[in-house]
Amino acid sequence: MKPTPLVAAPARPIPPQVVYIVHSDPFSRGSLRGLLEQGEIPAESFDDGTALLSYEGLTALGCVLLGGAPASVYIESLQEELSSRHAELPVIYIGRAEDFTVIASAMKRGAFDFLHESTPEHLLLETVRSAFLKNQELYEAQRIRGKFMLRLVKLTEREHQVLALALTGMVNKTIALRLKMSKRTTEGHRAQILLKTGADSVLELLYSACEARVDLPMHYRKIEQTNID
Repeated sequence: MKPTPLVAAPARPIPPQVVYIVHSDPFSRGSLRGLLEQGEIPAESFDDGTALLSYEGLTALGCVLLGGAPASVYIESLQEELSSRHAELPVIYIGRAEDFTVIASAMKRGAFDFLHESTPEHLLLETVRSAFLKNQELYEAQRIRGKFMLRLVKLTEREHQVLALALTGMVNKTIALRLKMSKRTTEGHRAQILLKTGADSVLELLYSACEARVDLPMHYRKIEQTNID
């Protein structure tokens, strides 16, 4: 009897990029949303940061347009919260030239750009599209990183220990002595590491980590330090 061929699950569609408008003034919110939709750019609007963060449809795809007089009150906490949830979302601050303190704080915390309230419409749309490109880069990098980290989740605690030492250049004999087990057991763990991660060697796994922008040796040093603490 022939085995049933495996059928790959259909890829989940990637949601469209959306501009999340956060502005205290209803007229400004409506104007910005209307402008974006005229440019065929999906948009959602909110009167403050709390409303944005509680929005169930918030994803890591798109950017944030942040403006309005009260923005100076919540911009710091909002940027911090967005960074922890969706670090891939660029933030564009809309304000006045005299809002220097707010602008400096926003840029220091990683805001993508600052636009004056009187910025021409075509420049605003151009900035949003540039933010979308940056968002795509960050989102793809995070996706690749997440995919790589899933390979490590399959490892047992002992396999993680063996890999951590192998990454320092230790040979199996030295690893066996360090972890107080036989060389044959160490070789078995190492074989399982390669099997589970789909790599042909520890060096290849290290190259894959570099491509995913994961500092694998540092990752294990942090884990070791946490365990010590």
